Formats: sequence, C-alpha cells, structure tokens
Amino acid sequence: MSLRDLASTKKPARERYTRSLTARQVRAMKKRGYDGRPGYGWGAVPPEVEAVFTGQFEKDPRATHPFRVSLLAAQAERFTVRDLRRCQSAVVAAHAALVSSTRPQSQVLETLLVKMLS
Repeated sequence: MSLRDLASTKKPARERYTRSLTARQVRAMKKRGYDGRPGYGWGAVPPEVEAVFTGQFEKDPRATHPFRVSLLAAQAERFTVRDLRRCQSAVVAAHAALVSSTRPQSQVLETLLVKMLS
C-alpha cells in the first residue's frame, strides 16, 4: 500500500488501514483493541441471558459502541447497588401511579425525581 493510498480521503482512515491488513491481523486487533490495549467484548452468554437480550431490549446491548458503554459504566460507578434498587422501585411505583391514579403526570414525575435525588 502506498502513502498516496493511505492519504486518500475517499474512505475513513481506519477502513483504509484495515483493508491492507490480513484477516488474522484484523482479528488480533479486535481482540486486543485498535490502540494496542486489551480489548473487551461480549463472550458467549447462557441461553437465558440470550433470551433476555433478544426479548427485553429493542436494541441488543452487545451492539452498543464500546465508547458509549464506557461512558455509561463511568456514570453507573457513582451509584451503589442499593441506590440503583431504590431508584428502580421508585420508577416502578411512579409507573403504577401514572397508569392507575388520577394525579397529574407532572406531579408524579416530580415526586419520582425528588425520591431519586434524595
């Protein structure tokens, strides 16, 4: 591959670079990450987890971009499991109130927000 081919602006740089590699080199890059650090990815999951992924989510979480996952993980680190469970139960209670009560939606959501932030 020539320098002119690498400098071509018709295709993204990563695509231009990976086209010149062998399949074995590309697999190795995916395994350890493009920047040389160890790569992280989804391994084989049990059938019950596979059923949850395909049945419960609109988009399979395994298809989410790794950078986005790292951002979400950094945000989740700020909460304890107890906090997350408390928030989950508050959301379920708010959903029940939205569906079955005559309280205004804005009031239910404001109450939910106060519970989650306290």
